Amino acid sequence: MGLVTAVALVVANMVGAGVFTTSGFALADLGEPRFVLLAWGVGGVVALCGALSYSGLTRRFPESGGEYWFLSRCFHPLAGFLAGWVSLLAGFSAPIDVSALALEAYLAPVLGTAVGGKELATAAVLFAFAAHGLRRREGLWLQNAAVGLKLLLLTGFVALGAARAPELALRASEEAAPLDWGAFAVSLVWISFSYSGWNATAYVAGEVRDARRTAGRSLWLGCAAVAVAYLGLNLVFLGAAPRDELAGRADVALVAARALGGESLSRLVSGIVALALFTSISAMMLAGPRVYSRMAQDGLFPARFAFREEVPL
Repeated sequence: MGLVTAVALVVANMVGAGVFTTSGFALADLGEPRFVLLAWGVGGVVALCGALSYSGLTRRFPESGGEYWFLSRCFHPLAGFLAGWVSLLAGFSAPIDVSALALEAYLAPVLGTAVGGKELATAAVLFAFAAHGLRRREGLWLQNAAVGLKLLLLTGFVALGAARAPELALRASEEAAPLDWGAFAVSLVWISFSYSGWNATAYVAGEVRDARRTAGRSLWLGCAAVAVAYLGLNLVFLGAAPRDELAGRADVALVAARALGGESLSRLVSGIVALALFTSISAMMLAGPRVYSRMAQDGLFPARFAFREEVPL
């Protein structure tokens, strides 16, 4: 993997449903769009600190495995063993499921199918497996193409709303209350979930070209790009509609799209969210098995799962 592919993996792993849903709840708690934007900015700085930290670790330990590999080498094999099993049960498997179900919830209305049957969710998981579980090159090509399309569509959406959103989002209301730091801290927790995934390249560092240099660069470059994209999207979300229509809503992106371009733009945004969720599923399907293969090589997972072929079993 080169730098572009590694950055695309980070972007794909980070941009999921969170950015399209979190700001409505944050606005209800914080009261002012500018405070919500501040929280997204602080969240980006925190994530970037993590990316820089992992960048240093990948320079020292340029092998695949993520937290399992780092904890095993820096502290004790038991710490890595526990982290690896957490990754298997909760770190990758559960988020893949949640993202697939969310993808169905956004895509089913666009396609005119029922929500809840899990057929679309299951198909998304199986398609990601087919992309990454058979051949590496074709899977990476598909991943890069999907991420490129996602970024292009998101940029177009931000450009569409940029003319009016910044002014509306940053304007304080006449009865603006001071910032509630407790509510700000709680909102920052949820926003941090939307930034999770900045460590994606660490799981595949052993397959990155010139890993000591490239893997670390991809982490902070991808994280910085996502932080800028999140701020741009939230300027549009928070400025496209009155705050009373946005506060407390889980579908804040669709409300903003409806205000900007009616139902047609709302359906397009639903498709963009579904694409973002698929690239997230794809990135986790790519990264997760590298952890278990590394554990198998170290004798902490069944030996048959060790990395012997083009892709891990």
